Amino acid sequence: MAGDTPAGQVLALVTGLVDAAQWLYGHWYLLAPAIAVCWGVVEMVVRLLAAKASAERMALELVATRHFDPSLVEIFRRGVALRHATGRIPAAAARKEQTHIPRTLRCALGEPPTAA
Repeated sequence: MAGDTPAGQVLALVTGLVDAAQWLYGHWYLLAPAIAVCWGVVEMVVRLLAAKASAERMALELVATRHFDPSLVEIFRRGVALRHATGRIPAAAARKEQTHIPRTLRCALGEPPTAA
């Protein structure tokens, strides 16, 4: 009858949790492989997602020429400008044009971009 009151239900819950913790403490060798399997699955999923994101990434390579020798600041500015420019294209147009864009562009000032 004590389990019918809210205090009895809380006491039963705490007792059940303590019993479960004691069982896991006594059978730790069952818990360790389960944790290892979960860790491995998560690691595999993260690596697959990282590989997919890396495959979809495009790089911009600035090549120094006689008239253009970019500093780190200039490279950063051009990267920010590229990021802003890609953000202004409608999503449908960006997906449509993405198949025609090479993964790495080599750019020198005054020259058209060429695929590396």
